[in-house]
Amino acid sequence: MENPYWHEDYKPHLVDKAELKILCFDINNIVTASASQQGSGEVLEEGEEKPGFSFIERLMYEMAEAELSKKLLRLALLVRTFDDTLLRSDVADEYSSYKKEIEERNNGFGVTFEGKDGQTNTIRECCNKIIHADDVRPVYDTDDDRDDPKARWGMDGTLELEGEQGKTVWRISIFIIDLIEAILELIDYQK
Repeated sequence: MENPYWHEDYKPHLVDKAELKILCFDINNIVTASASQQGSGEVLEEGEEKPGFSFIERLMYEMAEAELSKKLLRLALLVRTFDDTLLRSDVADEYSSYKKEIEERNNGFGVTFEGKDGQTNTIRECCNKIIHADDVRPVYDTDDDRDDPKARWGMDGTLELEGEQGKTVWRISIFIIDLIEAILELIDYQK
């Protein structure tokens, strides 16, 4: 057998598109399941008490953020690798045009609060920010009275990220569902 090291073909990291789809699926499920927790949805009679949290609701509050963080980080790393690989390939120009169409149609994936503008305009920049964030904070909302100690909170689909590039602080928000929709379209390139 010939030494595989000397194989002439380009040998980038392999990115499994099925894994990317599963990560998008899982991220969507975490965010939408959490969003469904925004308020008890119950109309209580005068003096009636809200019931406590069920086991599954407690599990959701305990695990959702950690699982979301792990899956977003893995997704961002794989999407960056996928992007890097295609940008170095013989279809780089065609792929770049395809990606640009997706990004222009979406008109960005979030908002920049602090730092240079354009930090959420591309899939790549959003992935970079997810990877390099020092603080990763899903935004929550409730349909209950916000001051009620038994209020039920759920993610609203926005992820706030904070970090530094050099000595410059940046703060952005990313609309998670918009981003994963664009990623699913992006990885559909070269079926």
